Amino acid sequence: MPEDKQNMKQTADSEPARIIEDAFRKAPDQAFLIYQLRKDSPAELRFMGLSMLRMPPEMANYAPIYTGQLQPGTDLSVEEGRMQVLEEVFERFNADEKPEGYTGHSLSVSDVVALKHDGTVSYHYCDSIGFRELPDFAKQENYLKNTEMQMEDDYGMIDGIINNGRREQKTPEEEKRPSVLEKLRDLKQELKPPETQKEKTNNERNRF
Repeated sequence: MPEDKQNMKQTADSEPARIIEDAFRKAPDQAFLIYQLRKDSPAELRFMGLSMLRMPPEMANYAPIYTGQLQPGTDLSVEEGRMQVLEEVFERFNADEKPEGYTGHSLSVSDVVALKHDGTVSYHYCDSIGFRELPDFAKQENYLKNTEMQMEDDYGMIDGIINNGRREQKTPEEEKRPSVLEKLRDLKQELKPPETQKEKTNNERNRF
């Protein structure tokens, strides 16, 4: 595939992912997000139990598939409440009729479900039996930083604001302007009292 067409395909594939993740971030408590392995992720990661993996799951290998609201009333601050919700999500996305707009496969081993509650997000691996929490899943990739690095003209502008332009460039006239240090040095020279005739004579003698 030509490089330009490949880049266009990558851009088209990434746009829905950004929309889904943005919706998840902006959603009020409580919400969930389903991650599934990307099409280009290593085949040995698919449908594997957590104990069979050589490395912990990495977010870079996953793509966000679907986000939605959770029914209020469940206490997600405790593990029992989170496990209950995860089992409900698993059953919902394994039913014959899945929610409208869902494009992934039936929820299965190797998928990851994120839960948002009380301003925090936890990530849970769908294991061979039940779910296992992944405390380091999100630490491996900073979504906003990566987005900025793709859009910013200057990596020195990575500051949480997307596409705020190049670092200010100096014009040739500005380059010729003296610095503050140079101005202070010139001012000090101007304020220095003039040499007397005697001091001038002594200085000239000291040169030889």
